[in-house]
Amino acid sequence: MRLLVRPEEEELERILRRSEMDVTEVLPDVERIFENVVERGDEALLEYTERFDGIELEAEDLRVSDDDFEVARELVDERTVEALEEAAHRIEEFHRKSIPRVDRITFDVEGTECGLTFRPVPRVGCYVPGGRASYPSTALMTVIPARVAGCREVIVCTPPVDNDIRASPEVLVAAEIAGADAVYRVGGAQAIAAMATGTESVPRVDKIVGPGNVYVTAAKLLAYSRGLTDVDMPAGPSEVFVIADDSADPDWLARDLIAQAEHDPNAAAVLATDSEEIARAVKERIEELLDAGIEREEVVLKALDRNGWIVVLDSLEECVRLANRYAPEHLQLCVENPEELLQGVENAGTVFLGHLTAVPFGDYATGPNHVLPTGGFARARGALGTWDFVKIIPIQQLREGDVEYLAPIVEELAECEGLPNHAEAVKVRRS
Repeated sequence: MRLLVRPEEEELERILRRSEMDVTEVLPDVERIFENVVERGDEALLEYTERFDGIELEAEDLRVSDDDFEVARELVDERTVEALEEAAHRIEEFHRKSIPRVDRITFDVEGTECGLTFRPVPRVGCYVPGGRASYPSTALMTVIPARVAGCREVIVCTPPVDNDIRASPEVLVAAEIAGADAVYRVGGAQAIAAMATGTESVPRVDKIVGPGNVYVTAAKLLAYSRGLTDVDMPAGPSEVFVIADDSADPDWLARDLIAQAEHDPNAAAVLATDSEEIARAVKERIEELLDAGIEREEVVLKALDRNGWIVVLDSLEECVRLANRYAPEHLQLCVENPEELLQGVENAGTVFLGHLTAVPFGDYATGPNHVLPTGGFARARGALGTWDFVKIIPIQQLREGDVEYLAPIVEELAECEGLPNHAEAVKVRRS
């Protein structure tokens, strides 16, 4: 992990770049997968499952059965089930309190009745990744807000696992707790293609949410670009940006950075501080922990070597400005007065205030969502939430007086744009 004291702009630019997810390299493969799924449906899904996951399934195995859910419950430790249930309760409570509480808002615009009406997305597909680890928390974070928003049907796709039920039992238990209508044993780009177009077993959905690797991300972007379905956001390697002052504990900071680094070899972990003493103490503590040996050490070392930075700047305000340029997925304010710094924060997927509020709390159980924008997308949006599953539909209703007032305006602008039939549709309504 590199330490930079009052770095030059060129060095800051290197930090801002972090690991980039280039979907263009895999897009041709993803397009072929899409076409194959469209043409061959379940047969293609089974072929890709055997090729990529090394697991042979029959078409009737794609959907997880009720019996498999029962077996999954028996396989998962009761303490894990209790933890999932408590986390689910908190996630549901947060999202219920964040959803619009009205079906319709009406207001007056210069005498014309206008407004907004709110409708849930009818059918949603949640992607829960596998691969390096099992992610039951992602099942909670994607299914629950869709359910709270009132979506009619919520399904889950997740890669199969080589065990007796050919699925992660923890993911199945989490999906059941969250209220998923069905879970399908299919992962990767082929899962996105199945949900975007529909197969004999997997229903077509109106929106796809959830993180995944570069193939999943490319597939979501392809589905969106073809007008097949809406998607939430691209999700690349995970990242944390920590701002700390001299009131922070170097050991806590070191462990926070390591915790983020263990996600992925391309994960990013950045500490910005106005205290050179804290910076050097954190670097030293990280080295001590690594020398002593930690779990997932190989992943952590690669991540910290590629995208691990400790930066000393002249003030906390400069640290906030750098964080806004970085637009991190997770922003930790480990300072004496986090509320004061929060006022300057413009770009972050989610913010953790104070020394006690470490990112893992938010990953699992605080309540807000852990599906977050990465790679700078926090410049434009925040976390996944109930608002992602609700359509805001404008409404408008004219009276005779509105027609008389607005018609000349509309007719003039329609003629200006070369659309005379727009003008005629208005003229016939004039008294």
